[in-house]
Amino acid sequence: MHRWSKRALLALKKNELSEEDLDDIYAFFIAAFSIRDWVKNSSEIQIQDFDQNLHSFKFWGLCRDMANGLKHFELNSPSYDPNFTIWCANTSGNSKIVKEYWYILAGNKLHSMQNVVESTTDFLTKLLKPYKDSNPIIPKLRRENRS
Repeated sequence: MHRWSKRALLALKKNELSEEDLDDIYAFFIAAFSIRDWVKNSSEIQIQDFDQNLHSFKFWGLCRDMANGLKHFELNSPSYDPNFTIWCANTSGNSKIVKEYWYILAGNKLHSMQNVVESTTDFLTKLLKPYKDSNPIIPKLRRENRS
């Protein structure tokens, strides 16, 4: 998730985003929400405690809706807003875009995409810190030499 977060935040700092940049942002939300599935299958972390913490996080429902909306085209059971919109505003000068600003419009509120990505990353990192030995944010890589 940290790699996707870093890519998403780098993209959001650009003046104009490419389709690949948007893919990195979308992948962040899918990866962040997938951490719950990892925890659910872990024997080290109690899912009930984890869920209680997740539901206290103001952007978790939005993260869930973004991930599921991107994966499944439509939301059957939205957590936050079934009609969320990804919205871009820009400043321009001399007939060209100077800077794009990306938002999520949900629940009649405009949320800065950068703020949502940063807040979600910080929240999940702190929540999983006690479980550093089996942390899904920084998975252990296993490499085998095959002859």
